[in-house]
Amino acid sequence: MSPVLQSIATYELSANEGRQVTGLVERLIGDYSSPEDHAFVATAADLARSLPDGIVRFLRSFQGGEPAGAAVIRGLPVDDERIGPTPEHWSTHCDPARTMPEDFYFLLLGSLIGEVFGWSTLQNGALLHNVLPNRAEENDQSGAGSRAPLLWHIEDAFHPYRCDYLGLMALRNPDAIGTTLGCVRDLKVTQHEREVLWSRRFHIRPDKVHMKGLDASARGAEFEHSPEPVSILFGDAEEPYLRINPPFMTAIPGDEVAEQVLGDVISRIDESMGEVILDPGDVVFIDNYLAVHGRGSFVPRYDGTDRWLRKALFTRDLRKSRGVRDRANGRVLRLAP
Repeated sequence: MSPVLQSIATYELSANEGRQVTGLVERLIGDYSSPEDHAFVATAADLARSLPDGIVRFLRSFQGGEPAGAAVIRGLPVDDERIGPTPEHWSTHCDPARTMPEDFYFLLLGSLIGEVFGWSTLQNGALLHNVLPNRAEENDQSGAGSRAPLLWHIEDAFHPYRCDYLGLMALRNPDAIGTTLGCVRDLKVTQHEREVLWSRRFHIRPDKVHMKGLDASARGAEFEHSPEPVSILFGDAEEPYLRINPPFMTAIPGDEVAEQVLGDVISRIDESMGEVILDPGDVVFIDNYLAVHGRGSFVPRYDGTDRWLRKALFTRDLRKSRGVRDRANGRVLRLAP
């Protein structure tokens, strides 16, 4: 077993806890029109206190103590008939009632570790995203890809307001497609490499999905054309955080030493990667400062039975991004002011 899999924190819902969750979600469906409604999102952290005590303690510990690169919560059943066919495109999931129980549950869990937010450049600023294959993007480095593996990365590594936690909830995964994971705590480096990795000697650019969603008149292109140099390791010297996205990063031009160290680190993380398979109803929260993630390749069917996940981003401190949000209680970020 990969070391990263040994360090994943896991919680299994009991039958009684499952009934408690179902009852809570049913009440929320009666009280709120949508999991993305401001009225629900603004009070989700308070409402989450009604979740089973074990779940609350588990996720609070995961956030507060940083014991693992990812936390998995298993055991909530999903009604495959109710959720209906996997949409052909993220934008064609037009009936929120199909996944409302799962969406409320997902955001309740996430509210225990952070505040949900979205990007104006991704899926029309939605707080809940669909991750599913699309015919036109089969070989892309995005959640809509399939035949090409999604190479591991830190989510939105190019941006200072990237999420603290990436959440994924499986609605359907018939082919047992794994989410790949690697943790910075499994990375062994020499003193020389450490010095390079802690220096601002690297450029990270936004992925093509962000750039497609960037209006021609909007600011933010500086992230693509002239990004600020960043370090790969930061935070505590003994237990550092990680910022890396190999498909969209390079060392500063001409810095051959940094380029060599980057290549060596990528190879080392490759060797330590593990995989977690999410069954319907399973949720994983990936610590975006400790762990990289990706996805294996698969052959899509486009018959309504393909892999379908819900995705959400969570931050510990929404306030820090005020300069790229339209209002204080807004939750959709622009790439730049």
